[in-house]
Amino acid sequence: MSATGASETLAAPLYVAWQITNECNLACLHCIEESGPGKAFADELGRDEVMGVIDQLINAVQFVFLFALAAGLLVLYSALVATEDERRREAAVMRVYGASRAQVTGTQRAEFLAMGVSAGILATIGAAVIGQVLARRVFELDLPPSLELWLTGPLAGLALLSLNAWLSSRKVLRASPAITLRESV
Repeated sequence: MSATGASETLAAPLYVAWQITNECNLACLHCIEESGPGKAFADELGRDEVMGVIDQLINAVQFVFLFALAAGLLVLYSALVATEDERRREAAVMRVYGASRAQVTGTQRAEFLAMGVSAGILATIGAAVIGQVLARRVFELDLPPSLELWLTGPLAGLALLSLNAWLSSRKVLRASPAITLRESV
């Protein structure tokens, strides 16, 4: 397949090159762009317009990150809902063997805390890797590691799963152990 045939089947460009200005402080004899001092085009974007386009690109990348985060949260929530019956049975067995509500709640909270920190760390690693790949391969920038990302990622996972643990444990603890075990047989 020829290069033109391949590009005709694609719905988006493979890459985008953006020449911000034709003005250049060098006067190279071999310059293919014929740029140089005083050779700016009349219709070039001004500094504020260029910064506006860059802000739009940043917003688009942030939207992709937020979309990925929302999708991950949805998958995590559906996994937690799917395992709710199992947690209810485990809590019923623990209660039958003499565990108090506080002990059952404590074990579930410990489980959710561990899951929250793990999910936050995995999400942080994913965001850091995606950010580095975008910065280096797409924008050709050196992106220093973000301490803020490494602090907020695990804390966000911990907070979201703690909230879910609180909501879920209330539902699990309200169920009668006898009825729960009778229904599971």
